Amino acid sequence: MKISFKQFKQDIQDVVPYSEIKQWGAIHPYFVPIYGKLVYFKRLKQSLSLIKRYTRGPKTIADIGCGFGTLVKLMQEEYPHAKITGLDLRSKKHLTYASKICKGKSKFIQGNVENLPFKANSFDVIVITDVLEHVSKPFQALDELKRTLREDGLLLILVPTESILLKLMRAILYYGKLQSDYHWTHAINNVNQFELEVLKRFKIIKRTNAPFGIGGNLLNYDAVYVCRK
Repeated sequence: MKISFKQFKQDIQDVVPYSEIKQWGAIHPYFVPIYGKLVYFKRLKQSLSLIKRYTRGPKTIADIGCGFGTLVKLMQEEYPHAKITGLDLRSKKHLTYASKICKGKSKFIQGNVENLPFKANSFDVIVITDVLEHVSKPFQALDELKRTLREDGLLLILVPTESILLKLMRAILYYGKLQSDYHWTHAINNVNQFELEVLKRFKIIKRTNAPFGIGGNLLNYDAVYVCRK
């Protein structure tokens, strides 16, 4: 990894006022002691490691639901010659923050995974982290991911495991208030049903967990699916 966690946080702080950092779940977890490094940052590194393992020099990469560009920042360090695009529903102000955090080296646009503003077969790699459990039309979103992924491309999906660890993390992040809502829509009720829908559209070449990998769903925040068409 070319960037340290300390530098990573500093790059965020140089752009986003801390008063705003505390308001946004997309970046606030990185500043929670221990948790930020051992869970959130480790999850980014694990995602990058999987991309490196299953691809060779991707030229076009998309991070769907990119937030403030945290994963994009790591990917552009690893693949400086790749064309990387971050897409998110957030306001233009937040996407401007993302662009500045990434030193203007990647493109950030406002958009919706259910209607991706990209041509078919646009990307060698698509990453989508903790997004599909939120959308109102998850089947359409999966179809859009398939449409925009190249035939030999790689899709990396992360969705909540609904584990005990996830509940505890939410309790920490939301000031001791235990939250039981994992935002799965009425169309998909849990991670097992979600996996069946993924299998209808993609080949799952690896299923693991994040951020620890081992320990199944009990110790991990996310289920991770490495997919091809």
